[in-house]
Amino acid sequence: MSETKTTTLKKPTLNVKPQKFASVQTSYYIPEFVEKEERGSDSYVTWGSDNRYSEYLEYCYNNCNTLKSIIDGVANIVRGDKVLLNNKINPYIFGDLTPGDFVMKSVLNYLKYGNIYWKIHFAGPENPLLASNTIIKIEVLNSAKIRSNSDNTVFYYNDNWRKGVQKGEPYMKFDKNKVVNYDSDGKTIIGYNLEQIFHYKGLVDSVYGQPLHASNLKNIYMMMDIEIAMYSLLNNDIANSHIMIHKVNGNWSTEMPVEEQKDIIVQNAEIQNTGVYSYGKIMHLFDEEGLTTEIANIGEAKPKDMWDSNYERCQNSIYESYKCSPSLLGIPTKMGWSAEENAERLQLLQSQTTNPIANAIINSLNRIFGLPAEGDDSLIITPFNSTKVMEQQTAENNVI
Repeated sequence: MSETKTTTLKKPTLNVKPQKFASVQTSYYIPEFVEKEERGSDSYVTWGSDNRYSEYLEYCYNNCNTLKSIIDGVANIVRGDKVLLNNKINPYIFGDLTPGDFVMKSVLNYLKYGNIYWKIHFAGPENPLLASNTIIKIEVLNSAKIRSNSDNTVFYYNDNWRKGVQKGEPYMKFDKNKVVNYDSDGKTIIGYNLEQIFHYKGLVDSVYGQPLHASNLKNIYMMMDIEIAMYSLLNNDIANSHIMIHKVNGNWSTEMPVEEQKDIIVQNAEIQNTGVYSYGKIMHLFDEEGLTTEIANIGEAKPKDMWDSNYERCQNSIYESYKCSPSLLGIPTKMGWSAEENAERLQLLQSQTTNPIANAIINSLNRIFGLPAEGDDSLIITPFNSTKVMEQQTAENNVI
């Protein structure tokens, strides 16, 4: 009786777990917009269930090309052709930023995170020639770094928020009448609030605002996953169009492996041969005859054809969030539009998206500087010449 050849099967170590969004990989973990107040007298409200919702929004902006193109394009339209500062306002009020750059930076924060935070700097006692509540600088803060208490009267800045981390220096809500702190006698100065926060979040009741694309976060992640899947298949010689035939004789034993052994064989094979993040699954077959594992083609697979329609649906849904179309942002489309059609789409974008944001920034600055409603605005934003822009975009988008 011949000796039976056996092979000891090693169970594979599977690295299959939800990916965090802080890496290059996409994630199947989508944090919820949950606001939960931390305990304590100076408590702040977490932004998202894990207090990292802002990081998630930033990840979407940096890794979804469609979203980034829309946000950058819409912000550029809001900024317009030229931004002029009221000549009654200190020309260096925005520090090293030009008025146009100040608007652009503010709009980008609003479109990415749904919030604008400005740090208002006051003169204080170090500038004896100015009243203490004279505004000497307005700084645009990174909205991802700010947390607030429940009624938006106290704000906290931290470069690296995690749930339960030590809060940074607190800042009070903007109020020119509370720059100087007096003792109970109303005369003795006991301190100053020389840095305050002005917060704009739109017409929402929550502690933090949400971006216009908040309802499309799943579509954004789906697009990123489709791109990763396509990349994986391009870098994988074995896709779901192949079958792997495991030849038992000579590889494992003279007998057909039991079910548990088959599972281990399949897992080992998939770890070695499937695409990145396990895209491109393989069909498996066990054969009693033969000595070498074979790979057979079972027909041409076209994942791109299967995914293109869904990818396009996700794209269109994101465009709808901003009331815009690709042609307005200089992105070529399969269908050309006339100058009149593009003008109509530009009018919709301006009336429902860009003009309201521009007006919110202007009105907020008017309020900060105490300008009367019927007087001159703090900023004058000159929009692009829409006729010239539409003629140029129409000519570009009709050539594909």
